[in-house]
Amino acid sequence: MKRRFAACLVLVVLATMFSGISALAGYDENWVWTDEEMNVTPKYEDVVWATVPTSSGEERDLMLNIYQAEEVENSPVVVFIHGGAWWEGSYAMNEERTAAWTNEEFSNMLTLVDEGVTVITIDYRLSQEMPYPAQIQDCKGAVRWIKAHAEEYGLDADRVACAGTSAGAHLALLLATTGDVAELEGDTGGNLDYSSRVIACVDFFGMSDIINLSSDLYDTPYNINAEEAYYQVDAYDSARSQLVGFNAEGQGMGVLRAEQNNPDTEYKDVLELVKMASPIYFVTTDDAPLFMGQGGKAPRVAVAQATRLQQLYIQAGLEANLCINSTAGHGNLGKYVNEGALSFLRVKFGME
Repeated sequence: MKRRFAACLVLVVLATMFSGISALAGYDENWVWTDEEMNVTPKYEDVVWATVPTSSGEERDLMLNIYQAEEVENSPVVVFIHGGAWWEGSYAMNEERTAAWTNEEFSNMLTLVDEGVTVITIDYRLSQEMPYPAQIQDCKGAVRWIKAHAEEYGLDADRVACAGTSAGAHLALLLATTGDVAELEGDTGGNLDYSSRVIACVDFFGMSDIINLSSDLYDTPYNINAEEAYYQVDAYDSARSQLVGFNAEGQGMGVLRAEQNNPDTEYKDVLELVKMASPIYFVTTDDAPLFMGQGGKAPRVAVAQATRLQQLYIQAGLEANLCINSTAGHGNLGKYVNEGALSFLRVKFGME
């Protein structure tokens, strides 16, 4: 029977009134992937799909890996975007393929391959190679490339969804909310006759409101060390500051947040760029449905980043499912959050 997801908040807690049913927590520390489950290699590896410039003046190839069953036809696609604070990580996902605990969300996504779904991990320029909006332009270019080559790889160009973790989830959310935003489309890889729109998005602990990342964290002192949060988000050399190229001494996201309501600020251009990097500013009634998974103890991306976006989706009459495992941190959200994400995708692909 087809299941439909309403815009809802599912709070998964350990403190449950049902005694002896620890599985209701959504996290089982004894739940591990077998060697057989983790022995998944791409069917097509290191496929070059674009060549792009970097801030050093050099060029580099962007690549992707395609995980797919031997025989496929009109296969739905999950475009999976790696995390790493926009300044590290790789489409190759080598660590994640050999140690499930580093990214159980990606490992879980690969189980869809046995159901006829194609999972494609994509490359994008990191922030030290080129500041924003290069990252989302590369992701949009990858989606267009996949649609343009759908027949060659047995894909269904009308059933392309996206998913990601952390910084990759932030980019996935931008794919979901900026389908017709010309300023972010770019021309990476060409194929401009194809749309970069996706039909659904799975966001695992991603950012939706860049300027308020740290203030949201400061509101959860039980989860974070304030000094660590400052250096992680607000400092001039933090990953968040580097993303928008505001990372010289005396700069940083903290400076921008202090200036955001100043009509005479000298930082108007970079503040506008920060807005352009925040999915919450792009929610319109034609955006892709969301499944968001969050950890209640996350020390990097507070739950408020997800609830704020969900509220905007509700106001727009859109579907946004939010599942919080209150005992999980930034990653490894547990079996039931991950199973919810898979079920969401099956529904959007018309598989159940």
